[in-house]
Formats: sequence, C-alpha cells, structure tokens
Amino acid sequence: MCQTGRQPILVAAKRRVLSAAVVLYGAVYDADWKPHPLRPEPMDALIREITCPVTAVFGELDNLIPRDNVVRMFNVLAQAKKSFDIRMYADAPHGFLNDTMPGRYRPAQTEAAWNQIASFLGAVFAGEWPKDRIRWRFDADSSAEYDFTKMKRWE
Repeated sequence: MCQTGRQPILVAAKRRVLSAAVVLYGAVYDADWKPHPLRPEPMDALIREITCPVTAVFGELDNLIPRDNVVRMFNVLAQAKKSFDIRMYADAPHGFLNDTMPGRYRPAQTEAAWNQIASFLGAVFAGEWPKDRIRWRFDADSSAEYDFTKMKRWE
C-alpha cells in the first residue's frame, strides 16, 4: 500500500490522461521532499506538474509520516493551485487500511477512508471536480498533544 503514495503523484505529474489520483499514506515522507539519485524530482516539483485532482488518506498515528508533512502537502498543493481532498484520520497508524495486519487495521477509519475514496472518484467522474475550478478540502483530526517522536510502529 505504501507505494500508493509517491507513485500516484508521479503518474499524475507525468501522464496528462489521468482524471484523478488517490494517495494512501505515502508520498510525503521526509525523503520525498529532497532529490535523490533514484528519485531525482522532489515531491513539490512533482505536485506542481499534476493536472488532476488528488485525494489523500493519512493516519494521525503514522510513525513514518509526520503531521507536519501532511500539512506541507496541503500547502504545496494549494500554492500550486491544485484541487485536492486530504484527510488525516484520528487514532490511525501507517497502514491502517491493511486488514491482514491486526495491530494496524482500524475498521472504522478504513470504512471512512474507502467512502472518501469512492465518493471522490464518483464525484470526479460525474464532472463535479471541473478542471477550470480549484477545490481544496483538508480535514485533519489529531490530538492537541501530538508528538511525532512518540509514534511507534504498529504490527
């Protein structure tokens, strides 16, 4: 699932035929923002090239992606005038949609995330996210005591 982070952004940046992109808790790791021999274009450069709306799913308890990086994604998309629907789900770790990992799986958040994705794609394909309009949706549910340094890997 984690490859459903950077890869959709990369494809959306390089393929003009996409109608929508879906990101599942990825794309905004610290390393994604810096050029690397295997990933020469940083995330902010790729985001500027996107031509379709993006929906993204993140978890508050993600031990790999700090909340600040999700906010950074929001800011870069907004500055680039891209349409997006980003959500951070409370009490959800990295990989929370994966029902084969009982320690990570969160049924309620998973159902909400799949509804988010299905609703977003349905609206895009129904013409409700027109390319001549910019639509920004950002919904984050996070503790006021959030501390990324205390996040743990859930099995």
